[in-house]
Amino acid sequence: VAALAARWDALRELRRLGFDIPLILVSGTLGDESAVECVKAGAADYVLKEGNLARLPVAARRAVEEKHARDESRRAQQLIGQAQREAREQEERFLQLAENIDEVFFILDQQHEKVLYINPAYEKIWGRSCQSLYDNPQSFLDPVPADDRKRLQEYMDRVQRGEQAGTLEYRIIQPNGNVRWVLAHAVPIRDELGHVVRIGGVVLDITESRGAQMALEESAERFQKLAQASFHAMHIAQD
Repeated sequence: VAALAARWDALRELRRLGFDIPLILVSGTLGDESAVECVKAGAADYVLKEGNLARLPVAARRAVEEKHARDESRRAQQLIGQAQREAREQEERFLQLAENIDEVFFILDQQHEKVLYINPAYEKIWGRSCQSLYDNPQSFLDPVPADDRKRLQEYMDRVQRGEQAGTLEYRIIQPNGNVRWVLAHAVPIRDELGHVVRIGGVVLDITESRGAQMALEESAERFQKLAQASFHAMHIAQD
C-alpha cells in the first residue's frame, strides 16, 4: 500500500510541476485494478515484475512515442492558435483602414455575381446602401448613365478576363439628382495557379477636381473663340 501511495504521489507531483514525463509503473504487487486506475490518472503504462518484465522496453518506447505525438499535437495547436490570432488582427487592421477611407474599396467574385466586401464610402458616393449592393451585385450600374455604362461594362469584362485595364472615369447620378464623377481602378486577383478568382479595386470621387478641369477647358474654349472672332490683334497685359 505504501509503495502504491508513493507512486500516486510521484504521479501527482509530476503533473503539479507541469512536467509531461512518461511514468511507467513497475511492480510485483500491483493488482490489475489498481494499475488501471493509475493509467487513468496519467501513468503511461504498468509492468508487472513477474512474467512481464521483458515488456518494459516496449512499454518505454511506446510511452516516448506517445509523448512525442502529444508534443507535436500541442505545437500544432499552438501554431493554429497563433495563426488564428494573427488573422483576426489583420482583419481588424483591414477593417479599421477600409471603413474609414473616402475611397470606395470593393472585392467581387470573378463572375461579378457576388459582392464579398464593400466599404461604407459606397453609400456616400453612390447614395445607396451597402446592403442594396450585397443583395444585387449589379445594382452599382443602375446610377451610371447609359453612355458611361457601356464603357464601364467593357472595362469590368477586361478585368474579369485577367487584363490590367488601368483606370476609368465615369459618372454616377445619385438619387437626389447630383452627378458625381469617379475614377475607378480594378484589378484581377489570382490564386497560386494564376487563375482569376476575385476582382478588387478602388473608386475615387473626383467631382471637384473634374469640375475644376472642365472649368479650365471651358474658359480656354471661350478664349479661343474670342480670339478667332476678333478682327484686331489682342493685347493682354497685367496691371
